[in-house]
Amino acid sequence: MTFRPLSLAHKTVWGVSILLLILCLAGLLAVQQREKQLASRQTLIHTYEVLGSLQEVQNLLDDAETGQRGYLLTGNERYLKPFTSAEQGLKKTFEKLRILLVADQLQQHRVGELTALSKEKIDELKETISLRRSKSTEAALDVVKSDRGQHYMELIRTNIQTMKTAEQQLLAQRSLILDAETNEGWRSLVNLLVLSMFALITVSFILYRFFVDRQKAESTSAEQKKLLQTMLDTMSDGVIIANTSGKFAVWNPAAIELFGDLIDIPTAEWTEHFGLFEADMTTPIPPEEVPLSKALAGHNVDDREIFVRSASRPAGRWVLVTARPLESEGTAFRGAMVVCRDVTDRKEIEKRVSEFYSTVSHELRTPLTSIRASLGLIEGGIGGEVSEKALKLVKIGRIASDRLIRLINDILDISKIEAGKFELVRRNVEAERLVQRALEGIEGMAQEKTVKVVSEIKTKGPIECDEDRIIQVLTNLLSNAIKFSPENSTVKLLLQPGRQGFFRFSIIDAGPGIAPDQMHKLFGKFQQLDSTDSRKVEGTGLGLAITKALVEQHGGKIIVESEVGKGSEFYVELPANFNPQLIELEPKVKRSKHPALIVEDDQTIAQLLREHIIADGFSVIIATTIAEAEEVIKDTVPLVIILDLNLPDGSGIEFFQKLSV
Repeated sequence: MTFRPLSLAHKTVWGVSILLLILCLAGLLAVQQREKQLASRQTLIHTYEVLGSLQEVQNLLDDAETGQRGYLLTGNERYLKPFTSAEQGLKKTFEKLRILLVADQLQQHRVGELTALSKEKIDELKETISLRRSKSTEAALDVVKSDRGQHYMELIRTNIQTMKTAEQQLLAQRSLILDAETNEGWRSLVNLLVLSMFALITVSFILYRFFVDRQKAESTSAEQKKLLQTMLDTMSDGVIIANTSGKFAVWNPAAIELFGDLIDIPTAEWTEHFGLFEADMTTPIPPEEVPLSKALAGHNVDDREIFVRSASRPAGRWVLVTARPLESEGTAFRGAMVVCRDVTDRKEIEKRVSEFYSTVSHELRTPLTSIRASLGLIEGGIGGEVSEKALKLVKIGRIASDRLIRLINDILDISKIEAGKFELVRRNVEAERLVQRALEGIEGMAQEKTVKVVSEIKTKGPIECDEDRIIQVLTNLLSNAIKFSPENSTVKLLLQPGRQGFFRFSIIDAGPGIAPDQMHKLFGKFQQLDSTDSRKVEGTGLGLAITKALVEQHGGKIIVESEVGKGSEFYVELPANFNPQLIELEPKVKRSKHPALIVEDDQTIAQLLREHIIADGFSVIIATTIAEAEEVIKDTVPLVIILDLNLPDGSGIEFFQKLSV
């Protein structure tokens, strides 16, 4: 194993660390010695307090005798004042002694004896005082002459002297301990000071080397900073770096050009101060959604377009923002950086292109609609009989017209969205009604493709939206699911609670699935997937782009989950005015509330009628004979019946009369 030599910086760190460790040890030792000395001094003080209290007992008893003698000689009550004070003082002193000697059982026992003897002495003194008051001086002196009081005092003095001797022995022992601890502390402190001086000299040398090298590094760093600042100053993109507290640390002239003076203000005021708006140009960006704030919270922001408008720039500018949190080599968070690009000119070009699309679409859609209607009438035989060959050509023309009209409608929608002229007509609609209408709109297509469409309702409630546009979203996703699903398969439309405060509409198909490398194309304009199966399906390449834009304009989001060979699932989440709850309902095949029956043996006319009726919200069933119509009526009661008068197996009039009966 090989070891790399330590760098000067590491040596400095180690040297300083060792010095600090020595100083800490010295300080710790000094504290410990100080604590020991304080503890020893405290024991000395304790002993002195005990000795003082014992002497106080002796003094108080002497005062009591002095007061007694004065009263016995004079009979004057004022001589009893020392006696009274001594009696009260003895109670307090004995209580103090009991507390001081609580840890010494022998001394506690002696305190008890001393207390009892003192009480006997005080009682003897009280007796003489009482006799002096009630009888005579001679009676009181007789008690004194009995030497009972003298006997008590001798016992008391002996007891006090015994206790003092014990405490003085403790005092001598504790004094020796204190002296030893003091000497030991000085020796240890001197040793550590010598060691500290040696470490200090070593560290000083290392620090000298460190600062010399640091000056060289700072000189190099200054040159690098100068180069970096030159690069920032010449960049066309604005760059702003903020520290963890939200204060601006680095910026360049391009950033000032976009946002004005970058003064330090609270992050909550950035939106108002710098005039930051969402893509609709009117909604202020919430403080927590400002790209730099999100980066400071640890989130990445990629290519977000915001609108910047302030008093100094009333016309405003479009800015494309990318933001990243800044971290050191480890995981330490150091702040955030944003890179901003002025895309006002690009947005203006896109707007003009969108307006051009809109103008062209309007100019094309009107004549195409007339052409389609005329071809439909010819195909339906309204203009007279045409040959079968001509009818095929007319049908081809009508189908091509339909496709062109769909393309123009899609171009018109996407151009309005991009130009910011797309307005939503919002109203409260039951979420279940959206599911029903969407299924009604694609029922004919599902029948034609022999794909079964089922719905599953797991929540209910109103949603504020543009009903027609949400129907357009769901219909587009359902039609895609039907187009890509194999025959006799099932497509499911599921309504359920989404994340907090959102409805979720899920469209699940059994199609070929989407490869991960194709996902990025899904919502692009004029984009189609490159798989063989998808190329078999006609489309403008605008449907999903429009769908995504409509969902986002409603404040929602669209998510795709797909696996090749296992189908796809599209989630559309739309905001609710409450928190949708889960309910349990059985899945069922969607049936229209307005069934219609067309009895017509001419398929061309039947299909033409079907398209018109479906547009009015009906579910259409086609029968080519009276017999088929009778079978249909057994299972379904149609709201509307359209009859051909001459059918292969009978008269339409007779069939109608039969129904009336």
